[in-house]
Amino acid sequence: MNAYMMAAAAMVLTKVSYDLLNDIRIRDRVYTQPLKTMPANAKQLIDEMMAEAAKDKSLSAEQLGQIEKGIYKMLSEGAVEQRNFEMKKTREMISYVGLFLSWFMKQKGLSYEQIQAKYLKEFSVSEREGHLKIIESAAGSNSDLLGKFYITLRKKFGFGAQPAAHQKQAKL
Repeated sequence: MNAYMMAAAAMVLTKVSYDLLNDIRIRDRVYTQPLKTMPANAKQLIDEMMAEAAKDKSLSAEQLGQIEKGIYKMLSEGAVEQRNFEMKKTREMISYVGLFLSWFMKQKGLSYEQIQAKYLKEFSVSEREGHLKIIESAAGSNSDLLGKFYITLRKKFGFGAQPAAHQKQAKL
């Protein structure tokens, strides 16, 4: 490789590194931090809405139960929609490299039905627990995005073993 090619490669790597570091900051500020409070906010809203519904003495216990189920479902669906909205908003702000990586890993956010199917076990235990699990899931972001990217590459292209750090995590 001649000196010009090495300098050009170094410049590209520097630019990509800068963009990815900036993308991490954007993702944390626009996506991760705003979603962190979602479970606590949802629980508070559930309590407030149920307290308000319970004030209506004409409602039977069965009707209150149906209202509670509706509230949980509405808030878990809303949490999924909010997460997908925040994901889309974040993707509009990140670099082309970050956009490509996020598109490569997940082209669009999962639907409520897909997430509900993922947590089917929790729903079999309790509908309330299933909805809370969806809300908590929607509020989280993947802290090990680089590891997830590597695993995605392995799955799509079938190469290499997991890095040592991920082998330890997989055993836990």
